[in-house]
Amino acid sequence: MKNNSVIELQDCTMVLAFGKELPDFLLNEMRKNERTIHWYDGTSMTSEEFMGSVEQTLLNERCRKVVLGAGYEVDGVFLAYNSSKYLMAEDKSQWWYIKDIGDRLAVVGYEIWDDDEQTYKTVFDYRSLKFEGVIRSSFDHNFCGFSLNNKCVGDDHTPYVCGYIDHITGEKYYVTREICHEFLNKYERHLCENEVAMVAGNLVRGMTFMEEQMYNEDRLFSLVDLWGNISAKEEPNEQWIMARI
Repeated sequence: MKNNSVIELQDCTMVLAFGKELPDFLLNEMRKNERTIHWYDGTSMTSEEFMGSVEQTLLNERCRKVVLGAGYEVDGVFLAYNSSKYLMAEDKSQWWYIKDIGDRLAVVGYEIWDDDEQTYKTVFDYRSLKFEGVIRSSFDHNFCGFSLNNKCVGDDHTPYVCGYIDHITGEKYYVTREICHEFLNKYERHLCENEVAMVAGNLVRGMTFMEEQMYNEDRLFSLVDLWGNISAKEEPNEQWIMARI
């Protein structure tokens, strides 16, 4: 039984060859009731203690993949931590903040240790940004786009986000480039003058020549979607108008 792990359950005993990794069905079973785990070396622990170590290992590997995928190199022991808003990870000289950005986990903050000042220096920090998994409305205004890592770290897999302003609340939020492209390609439709249709769930019509001139001069106080169509139903609210005066 050398190098094997013995797991005692209520009705049976299981032997795991060459290690301590448990299949999902066994982990789920262990979560239901308290179990005692006896390792080949004579040590033992409760299932609660074991689950804590397993979950920490899984968290470490999950965060490590995100960090390595963003183009960083891990220096020394890598540890990850779970918080209510995001994940954190560190090694010998680096500190990362990892967050769900709508369609994946990504590094949204990065700090590096400064030996001279004996403290961490922030390279970039985007934790405060609001990330969404969808574009809220085709009337929301697109205002910018940038790479989340703030510099050329990584490759084409480095997340690029596009910023939008909610046309009702004025709140800024961000979606990944992939979400943006999927939305634009799915609903893209530029209507002819005075043509009316439902586009991306909104009733819109095509601009007249005069309206297009006013829009280009930023003098058109109408809701315009991402393809240049005017809302045929919804009117701008006071907050939207005041932001443009």
